[in-house]
Amino acid sequence: MRPHSIVLVLAFAGVAMCQAPDDLTGLPDGAGCAGRVIPQGVDNGMIPRTNEQWLADCGVESTKEALLSALADPRPDVRSTAAQTLAQRRQNDALPAIAAAFSVERAPGTRMVMAYALALLGDQPGLAELRGMCKSVSASAEFRLAAAHYLRDLKDDDWLDGFIAALQSVQTSPLSPEPRRDNALIAGLGGLATVLPLDKVSGRQRGEIRALAEGCLSSGSRNLRVAASQAVGRFGDAASAPKLEAAIAREEDEKVRAQMEGDLEKLRTTQH
Repeated sequence: MRPHSIVLVLAFAGVAMCQAPDDLTGLPDGAGCAGRVIPQGVDNGMIPRTNEQWLADCGVESTKEALLSALADPRPDVRSTAAQTLAQRRQNDALPAIAAAFSVERAPGTRMVMAYALALLGDQPGLAELRGMCKSVSASAEFRLAAAHYLRDLKDDDWLDGFIAALQSVQTSPLSPEPRRDNALIAGLGGLATVLPLDKVSGRQRGEIRALAEGCLSSGSRNLRVAASQAVGRFGDAASAPKLEAAIAREEDEKVRAQMEGDLEKLRTTQH
């Protein structure tokens, strides 16, 4: 898995921690990952490292026939993982079966994964469904963020707009308890500031990320102030410098202040 993929998966996980809405039912762990991968250095033999191993623990063999049968399994996450595995193997002849399963699927998270599987196999209606999920104003931020991640994996132009919109939803419609909301913003802003190539961001998107980050500079969470500062340092403009200077002036944590000063210097260097 590419480093930027890992960071954005963690960003999704941060938002998903806020709550467990019903519209995530059927979504596999680490939505959008190419398998259930354990980061390097983590030794936990109880967590399977691949979709195939996880399915094996659920009693599903890794053969194509078994995976096709699993599309009708009573467990939503098994149906999801079977569809995703078939698509990632590029089993193009499985497309009709996945499409048929999608047409009767009711678990929202499973529908998302099946739409992703269809799109991965070149099905344009599947891609359209996934885009619609990402933009759905009636869906939770978690659901939309997961859809955005799948679109990113498909290299679709809509993914970043969906990702930003989901984070905006977290910020403007605070979730309870507050620390979980903060964790979602920390993961999201931190991921964008750390790995998102600037040449992949439009001026409008840059402005939206900047506004989101500047709004978090006065957060009560030191980690969120750090993530916000990093994002301002990366995506800020000339008008951002005074806001970061004001944040530095009121910052009481020496380590956070040092981070902010470094980000301000980066911002000034970029502007000049």
